Amino acid sequence: AMFEGNNALYPDTTGTVIFEGAQGLLLDERYGWFPHVTRGDVSPYHADVLCDKWDIDQVVSLGIIRSYVTRHGAGPFPSYDHELTDKIIDDNTHNRWQGDIRCGWWTPELVDKIPLNLIDKLVVNCVDQISFPSDIHELFNRPIVMYGYGRASCDKTLIQEIF
Repeated sequence: AMFEGNNALYPDTTGTVIFEGAQGLLLDERYGWFPHVTRGDVSPYHADVLCDKWDIDQVVSLGIIRSYVTRHGAGPFPSYDHELTDKIIDDNTHNRWQGDIRCGWWTPELVDKIPLNLIDKLVVNCVDQISFPSDIHELFNRPIVMYGYGRASCDKTLIQEIF
């Protein structure tokens, strides 16, 4: 897509347009634990605005989550699990901006803070790292359309079927 001033121009190609969000909804200033949030909107809102401008009416919003929850640095984390944090192999090492990464489990308390009305379908990745919680689809009450099993794993056929 191209932008000129405040006016979005139509893309010059046809096909699927993918907007990638940043961070996660639990870091959005409206849904997370203030003040441990990002000062901005990390929901699909901006993509929805562009889709409206471009008359794109077939929109699917994917919630992409790990099979466990992560949090960097300070801030509430009711399901933090020290043993799980030690078990997870992750490139997210301590740094002075984010602090340490912590891991925990999806719980009703965490899921209740997420505005699920913004998510149509769920993609769950990192299921190769832990015993996958089989009740995750019940917690989110959304269809799971794809599971990710590792960093190099990307099934393009499955991704195309999502749309």
